[in-house]
Amino acid sequence: PTSGSRGSFQVTMVSPKLSYRKAPNWRLQSTAGLFGWKSFFVACVALSVTALVVYRGRLAQKDKVVTTLFIAIGSKPSNFHLRDSARRSWLQWASLGQTAYKFFSDHPQYADDSDKQHAEKLLFEAKAEKDMVLMNIEGGYGTKEDNNFLDRALYQFEYASKNYDFDYFLRVDDDSFLCLHRLMFELKSYPSRQFFMGRNVSMRSKDI
Repeated sequence: PTSGSRGSFQVTMVSPKLSYRKAPNWRLQSTAGLFGWKSFFVACVALSVTALVVYRGRLAQKDKVVTTLFIAIGSKPSNFHLRDSARRSWLQWASLGQTAYKFFSDHPQYADDSDKQHAEKLLFEAKAEKDMVLMNIEGGYGTKEDNNFLDRALYQFEYASKNYDFDYFLRVDDDSFLCLHRLMFELKSYPSRQFFMGRNVSMRSKDI
């Protein structure tokens, strides 16, 4: 979804219209008879293909976790204490429902040299907590000409779009404290489409 809102599918069932007219034998004519069986058959095939595509879309949608808000938390691999503090504090409000979150950190294979020493501990944390996504993209800050922040933002949004059916998408850092219960209350009065709140910073990316 481009705006973060839940996608919806609508199927219009079309059936051949029957036209009745008075005749000595109450003759019955159908759309197939009026337009020819060949055209009618092609129309039925087209409707069947459309219904199948929509049905598969619904099945794919069912595989997603439905939530009102998805929070992508950027986290440096070595920030174990910040992730633990967030879990024991404001992320406790996520258990109230309608909220899902993931910590996004660099995979040891792509992390900076200074973070590779924490690889074993990071992988253990990700497996134990089950709330982390280790990104397989270039880590670090990048260069002035090729900044990695936008690449990370795209990665996080694509992950959320693939795995969650959400209304709102929020990005924060692991050193933030979010009054989540207050935000969930305020979201009820915010627009559900074409809504942006925060600071807009333009960055260059090799993929854009």
